[in-house]
Amino acid sequence: MELGTEEKAANKSSELVPSSMPKLGTRISVVCEAIGDRKTAASVAGVSTDSLQRYIRDEVQAPFVVLARLCAVSGHSLDWLATDEGPMRKPDGITDKSNHYHVAGRVKSSPDSDAYCYIPLYDVYASAGHGALIDNEQVIDRLPFKQEWLRGEMGLNPDDCCLINVTGDSMEPLLHKKDVAMLDRSQTHVIEDGIYCLRLDGSLLIKRIQRVTGQKLKVISDNSAYEAFALDNENNEHQQIIGRVVWVGKSL
Repeated sequence: MELGTEEKAANKSSELVPSSMPKLGTRISVVCEAIGDRKTAASVAGVSTDSLQRYIRDEVQAPFVVLARLCAVSGHSLDWLATDEGPMRKPDGITDKSNHYHVAGRVKSSPDSDAYCYIPLYDVYASAGHGALIDNEQVIDRLPFKQEWLRGEMGLNPDDCCLINVTGDSMEPLLHKKDVAMLDRSQTHVIEDGIYCLRLDGSLLIKRIQRVTGQKLKVISDNSAYEAFALDNENNEHQQIIGRVVWVGKSL
């Protein structure tokens, strides 16, 4: 049976599109390989490993913010990852010309990388609710961050930084359960208002802290269901400022 004009045109058009044209999931997989492994890439992107796998299999469209986070760490071009246009790598990286999207090397997985620093993630949950006890303080992972971003834009010393998990709902909508918070542990006294992690009677809390008259601190929850309370602006055996929250990785 002879094909109609529109069918012929459609078939002709499909012949012009290379069958090897990589899908978004394939490009995401390349970026994950550059970061190191999919577990680390999922943490960087702020999503679960299962969600990342679904993006790679093109079962679900990856949100733009996920693509941006992956590119910020891997050094790949966001235009290339999102649209398959332009060079694969940023100007200081590698541009693939073979259309096979091979990455020449993997980001180092140890802290001796010149471009990246690896911030420890502790097996600790800081409650954004009524308080979570500290079971242990073992390092369970190290997540990569670009030195240029952390030192330059954020003005932080990587040696002073650590990552912890968030639980509870008292800081919603800013913080949610399973978010990952980065602490600057050099800020152990409240010099200016901000969001801090504090240890209070054996529990860890993440709260908004405001300086008030004298040496008093007002501890505030963003969720109005939780009442504010006051503390003295000093570290002692019952209370301690662990550090200031300077960055949060969120699950969508």
